[in-house]
This record gives sequence, C-alpha cells and structure tokens, in this order.
Amino acid sequence: MKTINAFTTIRTVLSRAMFISLLTLAAISCSNDEDEEQAPTPDPDVSFSVQLVKIRASEISGEGNDALEVFGEITASLNIGTTSDNRLLWSTDLENNLSVTENDSQISGAVTFTVKAEDVSSGSIVVAGDLQEWDGGTFIENLGQESITLSLTSISSPQEFQLTFSDAPNQTVALTYQVSRQ
Repeated sequence: MKTINAFTTIRTVLSRAMFISLLTLAAISCSNDEDEEQAPTPDPDVSFSVQLVKIRASEISGEGNDALEVFGEITASLNIGTTSDNRLLWSTDLENNLSVTENDSQISGAVTFTVKAEDVSSGSIVVAGDLQEWDGGTFIENLGQESITLSLTSISSPQEFQLTFSDAPNQTVALTYQVSRQ
C-alpha cells in the first residue's frame, strides 16, 4: 500500500510540476512576442519604363520630297540626387537614317529603371534627343536638341509625351514616347 501511495504522490507531484512548467513556458513565450519589435518590411522597389511610340514629320516644306532623312540619338536618364543612370533608347547614323514622313512611323526603343521606394520622391527621368536631317550629299541640317524632365512622383499611370525638333527652317519632327510606373 505504501508503494501505491508513493507512486500516487510522485505522479501527482510530477503532474503539478509539468503543469506549472507549461504555464511558465506559455507566459514566457507570450511575453517575448510582445517585447520583440517587429522588423519593418521594406517597401518594394518601383519600376519605371520609357518606350518610344512613334515619330513623324509635321513640316517638310522646302524639302523637295515627302520625307525627312533623320539620324541621331534619343536617351533616357534616371536622376536621383547627384547620381545619374543614362541609357540609349534609339540611335542611328547618317548611312542608316530613318525616313520620316507626315504619317506616323514606328520607332523602337525601350528602357526600364528600377528605383528604391524611398528614392521616388527625389528622382526624375529625363528623355533627351539630338536629331539631324540629311538632304543628300554633304548637306546636313541640325533639327535640334530637346529634352523633357519628369518627376517620378508625377508618374502614376502610363502617360505620353512629345519632343519636337524644329531648329532647321521649315522642317519639324515630333517624337512621341510613353512613361509608365509598374
């Protein structure tokens, strides 16, 4: 009988000790969860794309034909503070000029910039072009250098913009491009 009472006593003590241990562990684990600071989740990066859409000659008078033979380059730059990431959107030389008429012509070129979320408020995208027109032989006319600067905060949905090159007399070229936030 003493043996049974001893086992019952030991079992009761062990059960109580185990119950108290479980309560203590639960209390410690709950208090640790409350005391620990949650690590902030970083804001996801934001992507901005620049895509050339079309080019057309809005004025060809004085040219003697129905197209302008255009060459040069178009670039896009991401500027954040004093840091700049310059990318080439389109480029062609005199020998591979693009014949641009008064009808819309497709032009290919696209770049994507990825920006940290905290840099969006201080960033901008600049699209710039330097175009020339070839009239045959050695006669080259400068259509001009143009650019547009856009604050990244102003870009929330796809938007189209236009650079107009009109430095050469009676010759104007309009380049349309789209900027979007992804």
